[in-house]
Amino acid sequence: LLQGSRTELEVAEMSYKSRIDEMKFGYKQNVETPIFKDIFQYQNENNINIFSSLVLGGILTEQTDFLALADAQTNIIANNGVQRKGVKYNPHRLISSAIASGKQIISSESISYDELVREDSRVVRLLTQNTKIDPNSNPNFLARYIITPVKAENRKILGALVSREIAKPALVERVNEILKHGYSAIY
Repeated sequence: LLQGSRTELEVAEMSYKSRIDEMKFGYKQNVETPIFKDIFQYQNENNINIFSSLVLGGILTEQTDFLALADAQTNIIANNGVQRKGVKYNPHRLISSAIASGKQIISSESISYDELVREDSRVVRLLTQNTKIDPNSNPNFLARYIITPVKAENRKILGALVSREIAKPALVERVNEILKHGYSAIY
C-alpha cells in the first residue's frame, strides 16, 4: 500500500512538473522576442493589438485563464478577457517580486471566488459549471501563477508577462487514468 501511494505521488508530480516546464520555457522564449520588448518600450495601440493577436491566436494562451502584461509598477498594459488596462495588479506580491529579482516566479496560491468574479465573471461561470462547484458556497480556488520578467537589451526590467491558471480536475483525472485506481489531489 505504501509503495502504491509513493508511485501515485511520483506520477502526479511528473505530470504536474511536465506541464509547468512546458509553460515556463514557452513564456521565457516569448518574452525574449523583440515584439515583447517593443510592447513595453512603445506602449502604443499597434503594439497592444499585436499582444492581443498573439493571445487570441492561441500562441500564448497555453490553456491559461488569465494572461497579462504588467509594467514595472505592476499596472496592466494589456490582458486577455475583460480589459483592465491601467489597473494595478500584483497578486500575492508575485509580480513586484519577479520584477525586483529579475527571475521567473512560479507559485500556487489561493484565490477567492469573489476575486475571480471581479476579474472576469465569464471565466468563473464556466469554471463553476465545468467543475460542478456551487458558487453560493463562496469557494476558494487554487491558482498557478507564472510571472516572467521582460528585460530590455540593457537588462533593465520593463515589466512582466503574467500567467494564471486555475487548477482543474483534468490533471487529477489523468493521473487516476494512468494508475487505474487511487486518487490524486496534488497540483
